[in-house]
Amino acid sequence: MDDELKIKDISDSSLNGLQVEGGEEIEKIAFAVDGSQETFIKAKNSSCNLVVVHHGLFWGIQEPITGILYKRIKVLIENGISLYAVHLPLDLHPRFGNNISLINLFSTSYIEPFGKYQGSEIGFLGRLREAINREEIVKILDGRLNTSSKILPCGKEKIEIIAVISGGGCDCINEAIKKKVDLFITGEPKLFSFSLAKEGGINIIFSGHYATETLGIKALMQEIEKKFAISCIFIDTPCWL
Repeated sequence: MDDELKIKDISDSSLNGLQVEGGEEIEKIAFAVDGSQETFIKAKNSSCNLVVVHHGLFWGIQEPITGILYKRIKVLIENGISLYAVHLPLDLHPRFGNNISLINLFSTSYIEPFGKYQGSEIGFLGRLREAINREEIVKILDGRLNTSSKILPCGKEKIEIIAVISGGGCDCINEAIKKKVDLFITGEPKLFSFSLAKEGGINIIFSGHYATETLGIKALMQEIEKKFAISCIFIDTPCWL
């Protein structure tokens, strides 16, 4: 995973890679979006030796291992479970990342990198093969992601060019406007996104931070399961955000 995801080459606030070391032998792997206590307990109850998550436990600063962090790590150490986290490298991976998986929900005639963040382009922009009504795109997202999307309908109804950044991609709205994107798809809103959508004449769909980031971790799970012929499960801990 270190090599395939190029975790050493991509600047990130997340401590990507092996965050907690468990036993040496891996027989079953759990994949999840969030490294929470609920995730770790479910992994233990499913006899997993390794948990792979998108959102890990360590983010840029050294924290004391107390309180909630202690309780999370305690579950892992007491049960010999390793924890591996991969954040931006999974978002931008060109084959099984969150954003390539998200834009591939639609039929496009071309796809190019989009969304400059911490020195990398983490999202994708594409032209649809056929123009689609924006409400139909909401239906596709809700059906495939098991979510309830919210839309800011501030652009044209028929969508031809889309851009996607899973999770919290609102900082790239201005880039989408400059590149004349008809519809920007991301996870969760920020307050400034409302005025930007109106003034920039762009449609924005918010499909949930969690929901938009289930795709990449599931795609990574399928890759690992196939490559190593090992038992894998996806642990779902959905939330409305």
